[in-house]
Amino acid sequence: MANTKRLVEQDKVFAILSSQGTPPVAATIKYLTQNKVPLLFPFYGATTPGEKYIFNSFTRYPTQSELVVTWLVKVKGFKRIGILYQDDKYGHTFRDPGQKALQKLGLKWAAAESYKRGAKDLSAQVAKLRKANLDACLLVATPPPGATFLKEAHKQGWKDTKIVSSGPLTDEKYINLSGGVGEGVWGLSLWPDPVNSQDPAVVEYRKIVDQYGKDKDKTPNRYSLFGYFYAKLFVAGLERAGKNFTRESYLAALEGIKDWENGMIPPVSFSGTNHIAQNSGFMVEVQQSVFRPISGWLTLQNGTLVPLEQ
Repeated sequence: MANTKRLVEQDKVFAILSSQGTPPVAATIKYLTQNKVPLLFPFYGATTPGEKYIFNSFTRYPTQSELVVTWLVKVKGFKRIGILYQDDKYGHTFRDPGQKALQKLGLKWAAAESYKRGAKDLSAQVAKLRKANLDACLLVATPPPGATFLKEAHKQGWKDTKIVSSGPLTDEKYINLSGGVGEGVWGLSLWPDPVNSQDPAVVEYRKIVDQYGKDKDKTPNRYSLFGYFYAKLFVAGLERAGKNFTRESYLAALEGIKDWENGMIPPVSFSGTNHIAQNSGFMVEVQQSVFRPISGWLTLQNGTLVPLEQ
């Protein structure tokens, strides 16, 4: 919060672009809204639709949870689904919508275990979830505890349940942290493979990373792809706003974006009542330490899975 106030009051920034983390971002929303400072494309999936000064980036966490749960039940036929979640707003925005989605399907969480932010020992949680005889377990964590969970599951010999990554865990960095025990893990991905995709837009991204990145930053990953993509979308709004822009005219320009073709995700559209850049994703599986697609792009319409064309 102190850094945000410094940026706004001392540095007089035009907007806050792509800040990261559900609790840190949530702490700044009221202040930024009161001061009419745009919060653009934060790495944060819990924003309430309809906020005037906030434009959501990726698919909201509640939608992600509902997408995964619906796919597991409708496509894979699973009935016993559990969850491990971080015990804060981030984890709750997966847990509670997932429960509602399961209730609509005549089910409920077969088991639910939480952990406190920064926890390093998840052996008790793994043991309890393992005993629940689950078809799948949704893993809602940040990369270090997520990797700890995978290593502990491997240590305890937990093999009969499909582990499903969510949020920032659908990234190879987390799999690498697990020490190679993540083979076969599923996940919901919101981005093409930053290392292997041959889509022209992703090839362009890799060239820019190689040209401008320094040392360790030269390695393509979904985090830098996120920043690159939303910097491009930010600029698309600037181009539409013209040279004599204000915060209000810039927001209006963003709201005028319709079917923005980008080569990475399905076309992006905004309006005066819709500030969400994405409502879709595709399922992936870790194969030889890489998340590879096992479905096409999917979205939800009235609780029904709908395939999309990119």
